[in-house]
Amino acid sequence: MAHDKDSGNDGKVLVGTTDLKITQWSKRKVNKREEVTNSDTAQVGSVITRETLLTQHHYEGSVEADYSIDASPFDDPPDLEGVDNITLYLYEDATRFWTFTASVTNVAATHPVVGKIHYSFDWASEGSWTAPTY
Repeated sequence: MAHDKDSGNDGKVLVGTTDLKITQWSKRKVNKREEVTNSDTAQVGSVITRETLLTQHHYEGSVEADYSIDASPFDDPPDLEGVDNITLYLYEDATRFWTFTASVTNVAATHPVVGKIHYSFDWASEGSWTAPTY
C-alpha cells in the first residue's frame, strides 16, 4: 500500500495481559525467495529454466517500549527474553494500526527512572498480521 509507514512512535505491546507503551517502532517486510528448476520437453529437445519464486514473506522490526510499575504496583514486570507470542499494535496514526503476533529477540531492559522499565528489542512476525485499512 502506498500509505504504509515503516516506523512510528505510538502503539502497545501485549505480553499476556500486561501492556507496554511503545515509544518507537520500525517494521520491514522480508521476502523469502527460492530458486526452482523447471524442465519442459519441446519437439526439438529439452528446455531447462531456472527461476526464482517468492515463496513466503513475513515482517520483522524493532521496538522501544516502557513499562510503568505504578500502573501495576503488585505485578512483576514482564521478562521478554525468548518470548514467542506477543501482540504488537503499531499505530500509523490515531485510527490506523498494524497488528502482529511476534516473537522477541535481542532484549535489553533499563531502569531510567524509579517506577519505569524501558525495553528495547527486535521482533519477527509468526505469520499472523493485519494491515490497517485506509
